[in-house]
Amino acid sequence: MQLKSNNLQTNASKKPITFFLIGLMGTGKTHLGKALATNNHFNFIDLDTTVETNVGLSISQIFSTKGEIYFRQKETELLQEIILHNKNTIVATGGGVPCFNNNIKWMNENGITIWLNNSIETIVERTIGAKLLRPLIANIPNQNLFSFFTNQLNERKGFYSQSKHCLNAGEINEINLQKIINLYV
Repeated sequence: MQLKSNNLQTNASKKPITFFLIGLMGTGKTHLGKALATNNHFNFIDLDTTVETNVGLSISQIFSTKGEIYFRQKETELLQEIILHNKNTIVATGGGVPCFNNNIKWMNENGITIWLNNSIETIVERTIGAKLLRPLIANIPNQNLFSFFTNQLNERKGFYSQSKHCLNAGEINEINLQKIINLYV
């Protein structure tokens, strides 16, 4: 497990903090984020759900009616509002969030980023059954998902690698995430 120690907050300061879980779709951001928020008495926010609620459309509908540019702008706007209205929060971001509008820089300046770098095999296994709910993969044949996610990871790795912490496949679990959270709370 890679534990970077940039800008550690001491337990004595106890100031509100936000953790941003980043990584490709299907890495476990929402599932683990909910569990950790409950265990630590933090708020939990799924940014995709927040966008859907705010716009009044599913992500698939937003992509098809308003386009990806609109979606990315709304995502950034709501990401930045989270800090204004929530204290002690774990945020599960969409996979593209760190890659647009300087969001990775903003998240690093306003909280703690944790990259969940799961294996491509695990990601394909977790997403294949819900393709229609995920506009970026809805029209990709199942046999092409592995190469799609490999390419997507290669494109996004430069952004994800700017995170303050990284958990790789085999390390991604509640215990290791809790160890990172304990560095700050």
